[in-house]
Amino acid sequence: MKTSLLIGLLFSLNTFAANMSSIYTSIKRSDCVSVYDSTKDPHAEIDSEIRRCVGLAGFETIISGGDLRYDLSLSYGGQEVVLAGHGPFRDIEADKIEWRYEKTGSGISSQVTFKALIYRLAYQGWNEKTEEPFQTEKLVVVKLDGLKSCVVGKVEKQNQMNKKARAIADKADELSCQ
Repeated sequence: MKTSLLIGLLFSLNTFAANMSSIYTSIKRSDCVSVYDSTKDPHAEIDSEIRRCVGLAGFETIISGGDLRYDLSLSYGGQEVVLAGHGPFRDIEADKIEWRYEKTGSGISSQVTFKALIYRLAYQGWNEKTEEPFQTEKLVVVKLDGLKSCVVGKVEKQNQMNKKARAIADKADELSCQ
């Protein structure tokens, strides 16, 4: 109920905005349903977790992983859409994900089409020169296309990375899966 009210309010606030806009959903543990959490299993050998979070446009967001390797995937129509892996040690960095949508028409005849989602991923890299690990992050852009949804872009940590990720998201339906 809260989610639909919030979505309606956000859509009405964006009536006079540009065609592409964003809405955010939470992936915080407290806002999701825990399917499995190894901290509650006295026999668990490694840290692991699966949680299901609110999604939009028929999607459900799933955060899962273990042993310092956590990923975001989607469920669409009850079927899991696995997105590409991103290296050996990674974690979902933010508490929310950004859903990009296009609004066409106006007033009661307006239509909303969700095009992409963007999430922040922290990961450990390796510096070849110093032979030392380092922590960094990237934004991952996912084209929303039902069960054929896929990663279409990644923006490494840099100035204006959010703006660059949104530019990729806004043309996601023109891009090939990576």
